[in-house]
Amino acid sequence: MYTKFSTILFLLVILNTLQNRGQSFHSDTLYLPEKDAMYDKYETPDALKDTTILSFPEKKIKRKESREDKTGKFFKNLENQANHKRWIRELHNIIVVSPAKPTREDSVVTVRTAGRFVQYKGLIINEIKIVKLDVFGVDMYDDTATPKSFIDRTANKLHIKTQDRVLQRYILFRPGESVDPSVLADNERIIRELPFIEDARIIVENIPENPESVNIILITKDTWSKAFFLEVKDINYYKLELFDKNIFGTGLEIQNNFHWNPEKKDALGYEAVYKTSNILGSFINSRFYYTNVFETESYGYRLERKFFTPNTKYAGGTTACYLNTINNIWHPDSGYFEEKIKTNYLDLWLGRSFLLNRENPERLNFIVTSGLMKETFHDRPVVGENSFYAFHNKTTWLNSIALARQSFYKSNLIYSFGRTEDIPTGYLLNLTFGPEFGEFNNRFYSSVNYSFADYYDYLGYMYLRTAFGGFHTKNGNFEQGLLDMKISWITNLFIIGQLKLRNFLNIYYLNGYERFSEEKVYLNEPNGIRGFNQRYIYGNQKLVMNFESVIFTPLNVIGFRFATSAFIDLGFLGEKNSALIRENMFAGVGMGLRIRNERLVFPTFQLRFAYYPNLPGLRAEDMIKFLGEPRLNPEKFYPDAPAVMSF
Repeated sequence: MYTKFSTILFLLVILNTLQNRGQSFHSDTLYLPEKDAMYDKYETPDALKDTTILSFPEKKIKRKESREDKTGKFFKNLENQANHKRWIRELHNIIVVSPAKPTREDSVVTVRTAGRFVQYKGLIINEIKIVKLDVFGVDMYDDTATPKSFIDRTANKLHIKTQDRVLQRYILFRPGESVDPSVLADNERIIRELPFIEDARIIVENIPENPESVNIILITKDTWSKAFFLEVKDINYYKLELFDKNIFGTGLEIQNNFHWNPEKKDALGYEAVYKTSNILGSFINSRFYYTNVFETESYGYRLERKFFTPNTKYAGGTTACYLNTINNIWHPDSGYFEEKIKTNYLDLWLGRSFLLNRENPERLNFIVTSGLMKETFHDRPVVGENSFYAFHNKTTWLNSIALARQSFYKSNLIYSFGRTEDIPTGYLLNLTFGPEFGEFNNRFYSSVNYSFADYYDYLGYMYLRTAFGGFHTKNGNFEQGLLDMKISWITNLFIIGQLKLRNFLNIYYLNGYERFSEEKVYLNEPNGIRGFNQRYIYGNQKLVMNFESVIFTPLNVIGFRFATSAFIDLGFLGEKNSALIRENMFAGVGMGLRIRNERLVFPTFQLRFAYYPNLPGLRAEDMIKFLGEPRLNPEKFYPDAPAVMSF
């Protein structure tokens, strides 16, 4: 198994490395409209990247008529026939997307986000315009596209677009200021990341009569903000989500979740969440929630301002919550028992960032943060000095100093199904330290974390993280240590006919040193084997390898895009000071279907089939899952609140 797996990885590396060598691989092309040229940080045209087109030179190709010509004629004839009857025309406009029409999904290219704006650096901003597109039937990169179907036009009329004043609060520049390419790129990314925005684009418009000034045009495209989702957790447990991520175009978000499980004492559970973003233009976000689900009651809030750009000077936040629940707690001598948990939690943190090289597109920051966390338990298991640390009453004061460099590439078809994605590159070196005041003794905590990522023309996107930390006692002992490592690789996009293929590889390694007896690691998600849910399989260290191939299909049904995937996961568990041996290897193999409409705020629908060859006796519901997958965000290179590493 090891040899086959290594051989597959080796062939994938060779295939990516050879994408610009030999006759089998050709560069993709992309039409760029005037005034939309791409430049890298050295103000030279940036080569098109991230795309490998597979062809076979030994195959003889006749030049009579290409498949694209034939396909174009087919869709043209279909369109002409659809014009004869209205109901056929409406159905055609909803379901059929002619490949002859350029779409964003077919223009896959990876470029630096600030590159387009370098040529305008230093020019004076004259006016800022906001253009808001309809949700359905239009395209960010094709201004000739218009809603054709009755359903599209009706849905657009029912949707309330994001208000201008909401978007204006997110604009980082003002008329009269000079153009900063990095700020424009930051602004595009910030608006794209909003949960109620599908995509955003900034265009710089020259003014012929005033060549020293430009107009800035912000183009946004909302998602359809109202939605529901039914998640089947198992055969008896259902969760219905009802939410609106942009109430009346104000950017406010509300969500109501209903849980149903007839096996529970209280079969019906309820959750409510209310969120606000960028309060009064301060970039402070808030979250208030209430939960009463089965045997759990919880409520609390979070107010937080992050380091959202390298130019951000101040960040901070506060969190408070109350929790009253019953958990299955693992006891080293007797297994799992139900325990009542009641706790209050409060934290407060502040941070200051110093920009060291403002003129460099890859901006470097020196960042200091400090945070205070207090946790108090009223009901809990019986705790001891070296047991059940998670339920100790404690106050922790942590500080961190960090060096961070971050920039972004712009691409698509990575985590999404076509929307523009911003992929972070750079590095973060972070040292965290501070005292913990516990109910049994006082200790000192320290950890160091280094993460790095970059995009390579031939290999794709590579990410590396390594962190090590633990507590130091007054007696000089080291306890509750942790080594945490992760490697991620996302390949370039392969285009095979009308299919688009991308591969993902993740490797995790976790090892605990001098951990307490009840502290264990599992192979469950996240950072484990997909769909794996076994609490009785654990260890002190683990190694997990996840490999997945995702094929994005051209199928488009009422805006829903389809992708298929196949995966293999390997997990190894070991005890303290022992090797990860073959007997402790577990595996999961499977395939899945993902369905997503980027115009809607629904999570990605995912139907997943998994098989675990060395775990016999699993039920069907353990191997077949229908679940929602939220929008994924890659790890960025700016510190948040200082915290103890999680085991």
